[in-house]
Amino acid sequence: MSGRIFAIFYALFIWFGTAQIGYWLNKLSRHVWPAVLSGIFCAVMGALPFAGLYMPVSGYARSRMIAVSNQWLAFFLPMTGLMLAAFILRRIRKHRTGYLYEPKASSCAVLLIVSCSFCGLADLYGACNAHTLHLTEYDIDLSESSKVHGQEKIVLLSDLHLGVNGSEKQLKETVDMVNAQNPDLIVCTGDFFNNSYDGIPDPDTQSAILAGMTARDGKYAVYGNHDVDEPLLCGVSMAVQEPERPKEMEQFLQNSGFTMLEDETVTVGDLQITGRKDEMHPGGDGTRLGAHALLRQTEADRPDIVLQHEPDEFDTLAEAGADLVLAGHTHGGQIFPGKYFSAMAHENVYGLKKLHGIDTIVTSGAGYYGAPVRIGSISEIVVINLTY
Repeated sequence: MSGRIFAIFYALFIWFGTAQIGYWLNKLSRHVWPAVLSGIFCAVMGALPFAGLYMPVSGYARSRMIAVSNQWLAFFLPMTGLMLAAFILRRIRKHRTGYLYEPKASSCAVLLIVSCSFCGLADLYGACNAHTLHLTEYDIDLSESSKVHGQEKIVLLSDLHLGVNGSEKQLKETVDMVNAQNPDLIVCTGDFFNNSYDGIPDPDTQSAILAGMTARDGKYAVYGNHDVDEPLLCGVSMAVQEPERPKEMEQFLQNSGFTMLEDETVTVGDLQITGRKDEMHPGGDGTRLGAHALLRQTEADRPDIVLQHEPDEFDTLAEAGADLVLAGHTHGGQIFPGKYFSAMAHENVYGLKKLHGIDTIVTSGAGYYGAPVRIGSISEIVVINLTY
């Protein structure tokens, strides 16, 4: 869907939700002013994403507007869904009885109280859940396919999405939890940023916080599809050309102590770590290597761990000789029922799965995208106890 078409759908969505909430408020109060005030409020909040896109403000101010609109949309979206259900039920009743049901004030009160309570509680739970960091641990044994043997404790991070809704406090908690594991190796599968470097309130401080995350064998990472500078409207790209990655993003990660792998392999002790360019936004160059070309130079006797942002091409990677594939991107669905929609596009949406004869791990990530809400998923860091 093009950006312009989505913008039209978004505007219609805001209009419908605002009109329906105003209708029920008007029926409840028998006065116009509650509906007018709610309409003005919803219109202003609905316009914030557009303001974030087009107003000549600083990157930080823009990110704050987007953050506020994201939080509001987390409430407004399910609220509008309930309003839509009520609208459809009224139309069905008209079709069956020949007249359109006009609700009494008591019915309006019940609908609005139940709807607001449900959406508010869901939003509150989702926000608390999104800001609660979990530790997920997996044991992986690659000893049968390796001629060198040992053990490695790996911490897997992904989808920090710094900026917009991210907080310095949660980043510190993430780093502290990682360091508490005393890992041998740290890897990250992309989406450090949220489509904007300027949206990070204090990049030097946050870079220094990440630099404090240490491991004996170093920190390696790949870029994700959001590690570019790209205008977004509710998560949909409004860019008219292929987005580019600002040099500031690259410098930020260098200062953070990460070695970025772009279609290349490094040997870390007895392990081979292969990092892939992202399929969607590889910085605008479009030169991502195929799995066979990428893994052609690796040694078959040593375990090969592939880092990639999106959980795809597991079958091709298995044929090319990968032993373990680590990915992120899906956020574990983030908000129910997102996991089931993601499952239509990916063989592994979340967790550890044996696919095509190799182990694959997809993490839900330590951060979140869009609304700072998680329902049916968790914010996590992953510990992999690897035996080879």
